[in-house]
Amino acid sequence: MATRWNKNVPRKVNIHVWRLLKDRLPTHFNLWFRGIVNNSLVCPMCFNGIDTITHTMSDCRIAKKVWTSLSKWLDYNLPYQLSGVDLLEHIKTLKAQKKVKDIITTVTYAAWWYIWRYRNEAVFQPTKKRYNVLVDSIIMSSFQWYSSRYKKGHIRWDDWLKSPCLFA
Repeated sequence: MATRWNKNVPRKVNIHVWRLLKDRLPTHFNLWFRGIVNNSLVCPMCFNGIDTITHTMSDCRIAKKVWTSLSKWLDYNLPYQLSGVDLLEHIKTLKAQKKVKDIITTVTYAAWWYIWRYRNEAVFQPTKKRYNVLVDSIIMSSFQWYSSRYKKGHIRWDDWLKSPCLFA
């Protein structure tokens, strides 16, 4: 599998996605599989599934809410149930402008980054979190990353909020 570096996101997010695609993030299941003892394998976000990459990024009810909100915002049905590699391949084969693909990819990377951060906060600071803040963080950060790094055009914040793919 080729490395999928995205020039529109910070290096640490690219590294995170690379680890996600290789199933090398320290979920409770991955730690248990490597012999590191955990108190529980249960998802720290929803308490209703085993904490694996697939569950955390797509099957968890929190992740589903995030992807549903992002799909509505983008006006594009993201097939988030796919594996990370398959989702990126799906985006790559879209019949759309390169700029639209870049935007969707950047938002996807931001979603994976912030869902993981949300999950870690649930593990290390177990207080009730609101997923709305999570979606807002994804929208804001993806705009900042994209607009500061994409050199072939400019998109305004209010256009981004309406739907970035419409103004691409």
